[in-house]
Amino acid sequence: MGKKIKIRVNGMTCNGCVENISKMIMNLGTVKSIKINLDEKIGIINTNSKFDKDDFLNTFVESKFNVEILNEQVNHKITLLSKLKNFILQKN
Repeated sequence: MGKKIKIRVNGMTCNGCVENISKMIMNLGTVKSIKINLDEKIGIINTNSKFDKDDFLNTFVESKFNVEILNEQVNHKITLLSKLKNFILQKN
């Protein structure tokens, strides 16, 4: 199950930085989408089930960017909907 993760990115100075960080993150292959706000230094990423927090953070060790995971939120919406659907089908 994928997660929605909020990150803080320090070291960004321009939209080129945003593009570079986005490419670095998307190249991991475990991120479905990313949106970064340069002014707030905050990003939201949507991951797939193979996302690994350590691999993600290690991507930035040798870069000029300092990335910190602020919070993780499992996308329960789909899971709860599936459970409800199965429950209704079992009742019929």
